[in-house]
Amino acid sequence: KVYGNTGVPYRLGQGLEPLSTYAVSKVAGWGLVDVYRRVHGVRAVGLRPTLVYGPGQGFNLFTFIAQAVASGRREIELAGGAQTRDPLYIDDAAAAFVAAAMHADALNGSNLPISVGHESSVLDVAELAVRVWGGSLRVVCCPTAVRPTETMRSWCENDDARRALGWAPAVPLEEGLRRTASYLGLPNAAAPSAAQLH
Repeated sequence: KVYGNTGVPYRLGQGLEPLSTYAVSKVAGWGLVDVYRRVHGVRAVGLRPTLVYGPGQGFNLFTFIAQAVASGRREIELAGGAQTRDPLYIDDAAAAFVAAAMHADALNGSNLPISVGHESSVLDVAELAVRVWGGSLRVVCCPTAVRPTETMRSWCENDDARRALGWAPAVPLEEGLRRTASYLGLPNAAAPSAAQLH
């Protein structure tokens, strides 16, 4: 969110262009932390994950789809659909934060973007979630409904995080969705695909 539409893939030191009050609050939050860090001599490292999902998540694209699948809806509509996202499973995000704490001396004052490193359209993400969770509903895109605050592309290659943290994500989206199914009230997630098993 904080990068807005400044370009992808996100990289260390990339300029910020928040497009919503939510994104502005994230920029302001880091600003407060950075002032405290500089004034009081503490160490602080920022991580900027893309779309984090998994057990414990709040309402987002995945909970919206899960509710539609569970209720037996025949169709859902997405505002846009061509926007891209790079969902990061919660366990991978947590591992990155632990690694950042362990490298706080070297990275003090830095902000690193993190994600899986794979750009997918919101439509593709939604259709994969429907398949994994055993739904049969149709996903419909509404290109004219895109919000003016929408980030159109969101992903990063993880090169900076890999070098700085020795970290790389381990859970691909399909597997992460399967792990999240029971939390979202969807116990009958589809079995892994042949490609996932090899």
